[in-house]
Amino acid sequence: MKENTIIENMEETQKATLAFRVLLAIFIFTASVGTYFTLLLSKSGEPLYFYMPNVQAFIIAVASLVAMLLARFKRTKPAMLLLLVVFSFSLIIIALFNGGIDVILGFLALLIYLSVASMFFSKDAMNNALAISFVLAGAIALVGFWDPFERIYYGSGTLTVIITIFLIVVYGVLLLRQYRTFSLRTKLVLAFIFLSAVGISIAFTFINANVRQVLTENSQQRLLAGSSSIASSVDAYLQANLDTISTAATYLDVRSYLLVSPSDRQGTRIERQVQNILYALSNRNPAILSYGILDLEGVNILDSRSKNIGQSESDQEYFNVPFSENKVYISSVLYIPDEDEASWFLSAPIYNDMGGLLGVLRVQYKASVLQDLVLRQENIAGEKAFSVLVDESHIILVHESNPAFRGKLLSPANTDELENLKASYLLPANIPNDQLVLGLSAVEDALNNIKITPYFSNVETALDLPVVGAITQLENTPWVAIAVQPEEVFLAPAQRQTQIALVTAVAVIALAAFSGFGLANLLAAPILRLQSVAQKFAEGDLSVKAQIETEDEIGELATTFNDLAKRLRRTIGTLEERVEERTKDLALHSAYLEGAAEVSQAAATFTDAEELSRRVVDLIRERFDLYYVGLFLSEGEWAVLHAGTGKAGETMLGNNHRLRVGEGMIGWAVKHGEARIALDVGEDAVRFENPVLPETRSEGALPLRSRGRVLGALTVQSREAAAFTVEIIATLQTMADQIAAAFDNAELLAKSETALEAERRAYGEFSIQSWQSLKQNKEIPAYRVNAQGNMEILDKEHFASEEDISDDNGLTTIIPLKSRGYVIGGIRITKKEESGKWSKEQLELIETISEQLSVALESARLFEETQRKAQRELIISNISEKFSATRKIENLMQIAVGDLRDVLGASDVILQLDERPPQGQ
Repeated sequence: MKENTIIENMEETQKATLAFRVLLAIFIFTASVGTYFTLLLSKSGEPLYFYMPNVQAFIIAVASLVAMLLARFKRTKPAMLLLLVVFSFSLIIIALFNGGIDVILGFLALLIYLSVASMFFSKDAMNNALAISFVLAGAIALVGFWDPFERIYYGSGTLTVIITIFLIVVYGVLLLRQYRTFSLRTKLVLAFIFLSAVGISIAFTFINANVRQVLTENSQQRLLAGSSSIASSVDAYLQANLDTISTAATYLDVRSYLLVSPSDRQGTRIERQVQNILYALSNRNPAILSYGILDLEGVNILDSRSKNIGQSESDQEYFNVPFSENKVYISSVLYIPDEDEASWFLSAPIYNDMGGLLGVLRVQYKASVLQDLVLRQENIAGEKAFSVLVDESHIILVHESNPAFRGKLLSPANTDELENLKASYLLPANIPNDQLVLGLSAVEDALNNIKITPYFSNVETALDLPVVGAITQLENTPWVAIAVQPEEVFLAPAQRQTQIALVTAVAVIALAAFSGFGLANLLAAPILRLQSVAQKFAEGDLSVKAQIETEDEIGELATTFNDLAKRLRRTIGTLEERVEERTKDLALHSAYLEGAAEVSQAAATFTDAEELSRRVVDLIRERFDLYYVGLFLSEGEWAVLHAGTGKAGETMLGNNHRLRVGEGMIGWAVKHGEARIALDVGEDAVRFENPVLPETRSEGALPLRSRGRVLGALTVQSREAAAFTVEIIATLQTMADQIAAAFDNAELLAKSETALEAERRAYGEFSIQSWQSLKQNKEIPAYRVNAQGNMEILDKEHFASEEDISDDNGLTTIIPLKSRGYVIGGIRITKKEESGKWSKEQLELIETISEQLSVALESARLFEETQRKAQRELIISNISEKFSATRKIENLMQIAVGDLRDVLGASDVILQLDERPPQGQ
């Protein structure tokens, strides 16, 4: 016994020493890392949440220091428990403030718990620690899925994958080394976890890869459509301007001017006419810098910008190509010295009647017009997508997201090439060569391989994020349009799916762990056989099937495994098709929801029923791409058309189109309060055949229901058969109910406004009667203040006799005092002669004061009236109390005459009872 105690003491001493060393290493590491990164971040000016990992490092360092003290006193287990608790909270806090490292933190938690438990805990304690580690890893995964606020996101790059694989490998090695010491229950739990994790990982990897592929293909198609749209827009713009300059080159005056000898042109009428033509052409478009005519020597002989006249432009391609090849020409963007901005040229040859070349007509455009042309189609290829226009030299002409990239090469070039491009004015001459190259080699390669594939991927320098792009060649010029989108945008659904899959995996793994807990002793042999089957399944044999040997939980587990494998095989086989179908359904449903939201917004905006009717039918037809939309409202036994789209709607409104309730699809929907659909109008016996809508193939009638009433019906018609599915009708019916609610609200609003106006008029009449009564019962004088500030009281007659102010030079003004729209008095003000006439600001000030005075007078009147009523009620109450205090008739009569005399101030009051017999019964 004594020897065993000595051995235990020696083991405890060794554990304490080892624990002290481990804790010392942790303290030094965490304190150093926290200090280093805190100093580093303090110089960068990052937000406070960037410091959260450093704070946790310092907390772990402090906990390690406290645990070291416990280890010195051989309290190893409490020391390591303290370390694990602090580690657990720190990992959760780090997961809260840092995204993209949830898997790393989860495996780090498993690794830390396994390492500490295997070195310092007993077998039972180690089993409990393993269970806690899995719970902690699941909590970290849930925290990562929750994403409660802004976090630092580290992405899922190569470094993250390497660290994750390293932690998995280290954890696996430690787990295998300790596996023989685990209890059978622990082994069973680990087997269940391993089986579930492998199966889910395979399924997740396959699903994620397919989803990413589908999303990438969809994005590429959108980008190609976007680049094609940009290319078409630029092509159309270039073609329109080519047509303009080609037409201008055929003007008779222009040709006649060139036929005149140079010595006879100056100052002639034909020269002035041609000059006016150039001015008119130049002023058509603010992007045009100048229109000029070049003779056969390339000399500018006439130009809308006078400074260009006389200059030789014979060395420019826009002269040489029309001159030598007799065709119109589109230049690239040129950075001409002494020009305020970059420009590009169009040119066309000028011929005589015999087809001989007379000269060249050229037009100079601002380069910024190309940028503006592309910016008009912002985000055409999707969220955060941008477009780029590149010329034949691979120089950027337009960059939607970063205009500073204009005039720069995509990929590096040698000095001679750069100087040649500068000499040709294709690159700015005043920018150093090292600033003219972007280094986008992947885009350069894609341009060279555009005939093979129009797609490319690259790390774009402006965003420093992985992107994909699509390229389209222009038709009128060797330029290309490129549409680009960051991967993180179109792969966002895949990222969200990854988070959901991670949480699902944690849930499934947790379920597997709890299922295997406690079954080791009774189910050892069947579990081992099932584990063998699971191992084969994990190795890739998806056809493997577990043998169901019993009908208890183990048999159910085998059945569950087989179902899981079967579903997995079925899922793998049909996943791509289902993803594609759901993507299409989601896109269609989203489009209908967006349209419904716009219609609902319009219904909430307009309160006028007629305007609301016209607006909603136009919106529904436009957003849902329908043939016709009409809105009927119930009027007795008829459903009357109040709004309809297109010429058909105008025709029917002009004819006061209506349908009897109960007849036709509209009448049926109004009568029964339910939607009716005709997928093929030729097969619906109830439908009304409308001659002004001959192209209708399918129709839906939707009742307008609000608060249990059917206000009318909405008809939606399409040129396509079976155009309305159950989901579409449900969306449209919801929208129709919202429209009905809007009509109902408009009706209630009109009634409320009418009632409010009536109440206001009634209160105003009561108020003016009260003022009239007050002025009759109470002498209210007029007040006057003279120029010296003396106050005097005027009688009503003096105040009412207004003097003639027509000849006082505008020095007197009278402002009425109004209460509830009725005049109750007025203010008359006369200025000093030297003050001048009343200004607009002074009159507005007086009117404002008079309005405030009117309100104050009304409040004072109400206060006096309230006081009078209160005094009257008090008198009545006092007299009633006296009446209640006596029961004798004589005393009551004495009290009555006395109090009436006192209250009314009467000189004589007589009260007597009538001695005549009562009349009637």
